[in-house]
Amino acid sequence: MLTEDQYNFIAGGCEGMELDAIWDYFSVPFGSKFMPHQLDSFESRREGFLWVVGRLLNEGQIVLVDQRTRSPLPRDSGSQVALLRRSFPKEDAAMDGGLWLLSTSCPGGAAWKAKR
Repeated sequence: MLTEDQYNFIAGGCEGMELDAIWDYFSVPFGSKFMPHQLDSFESRREGFLWVVGRLLNEGQIVLVDQRTRSPLPRDSGSQVALLRRSFPKEDAAMDGGLWLLSTSCPGGAAWKAKR
């Protein structure tokens, strides 16, 4: 999927930001010159994005929150990622440049936990 360095680059660069910032790293096939990857199809890029979100959840760096109420989504991290996957658009055009992740059509947004 991604290397440890790529994951750390994304996690560090997106800290404190919403999910659309993470999607930016996957929004175009093969990434960018700053963070290239081998993911070319929309489906593989979606799975790369969800892998990063799942890892951030599992590591306790983020919680997913309801877009309307900002209250935490009630489920374990695997179920939250599955919910995102089921709701995710089927093509790039429907992502609207990542804005879908900020809409109420997206089941959850990111809330970063403060570092101690």
